[in-house]
Amino acid sequence: MSIENNMELLVRLNECWNQGNVAPLDEILAPDYIHHDPGRPDVRSREDYKRWVTESHGLFPDLQIIGEDQVAEADKVVTRWTFHGTNTGAFETPAPLPATGKKVAFTGMNIYRFSEGRIVEEWFLEDTMGMLRQLGFMPEAE
Repeated sequence: MSIENNMELLVRLNECWNQGNVAPLDEILAPDYIHHDPGRPDVRSREDYKRWVTESHGLFPDLQIIGEDQVAEADKVVTRWTFHGTNTGAFETPAPLPATGKKVAFTGMNIYRFSEGRIVEEWFLEDTMGMLRQLGFMPEAE
């Protein structure tokens, strides 16, 4: 598959997130997909990923992820993005946190690896601390 095809696949992935539609993920993520995220040890597989998209829409029903930059080479694409959303759902883990009604905007970066027209592996980092500060769950940085 070409770099252009890989980039198109990421457009489809972003649409899944922005629309809360997990059905296309079976075509986008390989059956043996592996997710690497130190902040989400419960998200490893394609099925875990689908659950995460659905849960995220429960927390932020209006969520929108905007791609800011992408760099591609061979079988990998690196994406820098910004998440926008209004928190209307309660966080359940690791400790219950109530819905705040606050709008957030925070950034993140992903590295995707592709094989045979699907995403087979992803490394994920986001500014979780920035999100928690905006929601009022963490003190502002001094």
